[in-house]
Amino acid sequence: MSGLRPDEAQDYLTVLKLDRPELTTADAATVLQRAGFSKIETIFAVHRVFKVSLGDAKELVHLNSAWAFRRQNDDDFHDALFADLDALDEEAQPAPTPFRGKEHQTTMH
Repeated sequence: MSGLRPDEAQDYLTVLKLDRPELTTADAATVLQRAGFSKIETIFAVHRVFKVSLGDAKELVHLNSAWAFRRQNDDDFHDALFADLDALDEEAQPAPTPFRGKEHQTTMH
């Protein structure tokens, strides 16, 4: 499947939940994964249909057993991304100003 289809995932899940009101977030994450929706589409649909925060939806999907095959790669990507951001942040820090003796200090008159 190409391109993100978050609205299709939400519609799919909305119809499913109407038919099965007892559907849990865990069941929803599994069903959407098996239906071929991406992890991002699944997070979005769980967020919108179950009215949970995006952070909670991300955690629910990420920790769901149906998505276990992606978990290590996603964790590795997350760790590498933040390591790179930390390195860029360190590079962007201004160099300390060298000490200047009295001859470079300005005086107020």
